[in-house]
This record gives sequence, structure tokens and C-alpha cells, in this order.
Amino acid sequence: MRQRTISGLLTALLACAVLPPSAGAQTPLLVLEGDGLTIHVLGISEDETSVSGVLMRGTATFPFTGKMSSDGSVETVRGTFKAGDESFDFTSTQREDDDFVIFNTGNKNYRTVMKPVVSQVEPPEAQAAQDNLLAGFD
Repeated sequence: MRQRTISGLLTALLACAVLPPSAGAQTPLLVLEGDGLTIHVLGISEDETSVSGVLMRGTATFPFTGKMSSDGSVETVRGTFKAGDESFDFTSTQREDDDFVIFNTGNKNYRTVMKPVVSQVEPPEAQAAQDNLLAGFD
């Protein structure tokens, strides 16, 4: 079954786990990349109307928050991201039949696509190999 929208994907993620913010590094719920921009969605409200995360361009990171809405065929997130002490508006949209999301800020559009989320938790074998240099993989 094809996930058609960001909201649909986030709803599926919510059904699988509780999404409390954690101390330190947090595994993203959703990763989007394209045109030099990476978006990590780190949180979504229980009522599925608000989203938060981090935008990355090069080595710079920008925290963001946004409000989600849908008109049935287009999912939209409108919000702001912070760069230093300044806030900037953005809009991201995904049409029902598209497999990409357009992120717009100022006069710049970024065409992003969903990427696999890589967990920051190491498998037990990898941890054992780090702890004991003689333990490892065959």
C-alpha cells in the first residue's frame, strides 16, 4: 500500500510508537532530502496538527515548527524556522499523487523526497565489537 501524504506517513508512525522528545540526539520520524536541503521531522503533536524538527543545509541547522493542514488532495505544512535570532516563514506541500514534497521559503523552492530513517541505536553485535576488540563480525 502506497503512502500518499506526509500526514498519512506520520499518522502511521504515531500508531506504532509514542513520540516523546528525548534528551540528546533523537532519531527522526521522517527524513526528506533534495536540492541541498535535508529535513528531519522529530515530533508531531498528539492531535496531528503540529510538527517540529530541524532543517539542514550544509553544516548549518535550523529548528522549525509548523502547522499541518489538508484540503483532501494537498497536504500543507506552514511554519517558521529559526536562523540565529531571526525567524523565517516556510511552506511545504505534497499533492496526493506526488512522491515528492516542495519546501518553499522566500523565493526558493526545494524539491525533496522521503529517505529511509536510520536509527541511531547500534545493534548489540556492533556494541559488543566496540567494547571488546576481539569480538566482531564473521
